[in-house]
Amino acid sequence: MKYLVWLFTFVICLKGAPSLCQENCKLKKDKDGIKVYTCDNTESKFKSLKAEFLLEEITPDQLKSFLLDGDNYVTWQYDMIESKVLQRINDHEIIVRSVIDAPWPVTNREMIAHLSVNENGVPGELRVDVTSSDYDYPSEEGLVRVPFSEARWEVTTTSENNLSIQYFLRIDPGGSIPTWLVNMAMAEGPYTSFKNLRKQLTEK
Repeated sequence: MKYLVWLFTFVICLKGAPSLCQENCKLKKDKDGIKVYTCDNTESKFKSLKAEFLLEEITPDQLKSFLLDGDNYVTWQYDMIESKVLQRINDHEIIVRSVIDAPWPVTNREMIAHLSVNENGVPGELRVDVTSSDYDYPSEEGLVRVPFSEARWEVTTTSENNLSIQYFLRIDPGGSIPTWLVNMAMAEGPYTSFKNLRKQLTEK
């Protein structure tokens, strides 16, 4: 069940406004200033996810640099055991591969994603899109590649010069997994990963 918890840490709903694919959101986790909601998804049997939290005394550029450091994901993403930038397209786009540890008998998951940081031309704002990629990378025995993921970070600088984060996600983890099990495991992974992210950024 561990990999299911992680899978809902990193990716978001992108077709138009994220709210278009979310209905009836319910608060599932509220701890350490991090709120995680699960929402009915009008386009999938799997629920989508929304999270909200603050990063204090962190600039948009610091967050941007942190998220573009794909090789470092393994140090803060929940149950991630491999992470590597496969291609650095430019100074705001990367292709990154990650592997998530899954307990027996569930097969480990592999994700290949395109991450793009858009500064929107507005000082103090960022939008980070993370989508599953068809990047040509050989399949590996013992891994199931996640077939579909869409994610978005919406970042706004507050009047106190903190970063207000809204995070949205929808994903199909692939393979044969009961829908109810995936939906049940959505809240803990994002909470743990965002807590780790905040700790690392603060220490830096």
